Amino acid sequence: MSGTSADGADIALASFASVRGNIACRFRGCHSLPFPRPLREKILRLSEAEEANKEELSRLSMALGAFYAHALERTLAFLGIRPEEVAVVGCHGQTVGHYPAKRRGFVRETGATLQIGEPSFLAQRTGITTVSDFRPADMAAGGMGAPLVPAFHGVLLRGRGCFSSFQNVGGIGNVTVVSPQGKVLSAFDTGPGNMLMDGAIRRLTGGRKSMDKDGLGP
Repeated sequence: MSGTSADGADIALASFASVRGNIACRFRGCHSLPFPRPLREKILRLSEAEEANKEELSRLSMALGAFYAHALERTLAFLGIRPEEVAVVGCHGQTVGHYPAKRRGFVRETGATLQIGEPSFLAQRTGITTVSDFRPADMAAGGMGAPLVPAFHGVLLRGRGCFSSFQNVGGIGNVTVVSPQGKVLSAFDTGPGNMLMDGAIRRLTGGRKSMDKDGLGP
């Protein structure tokens, strides 16, 4: 995945199994690969632009997809895992436009979202079955376009016997409310998170730093 901070690609590998009616997850390892500076600058510029050139958008999506595939290959090598050992890889892409408020469209009221990073590169270069378009699929189902974190929280909090909530602070913060049975009752964005801190650090350091690493400040 790559978030709104656009720092790079973060890849985690996990295995799942059914245990007494619940889903058990085993963490296998993770690896991060930072975006090359020119690629990151293009992503940030496009994300902040009111309008975009179609050719530039298309080429950036292809370049980002190729980078995702490169990052996955590097991660598998780093962890000593062969591609044939991986059942499926999921990639939601890089969000460059997200408008969860519903408005009248051609057919009905819906939100809108746009992710780039062509997932076909992952399937072509690794041979691993690849799934994507999580955000648009969630919006088509009536959601706000962020289905993965709430689903994970539901599994994580199942069986605790009480109502629970999770506040996730990423580039954009979001909260999940879960019932004692592990059913997700509500999940929604709560506003800007790390992206404000990243912006402050970039301004205070004149662009020398892009994040507040370890909370040490500028």
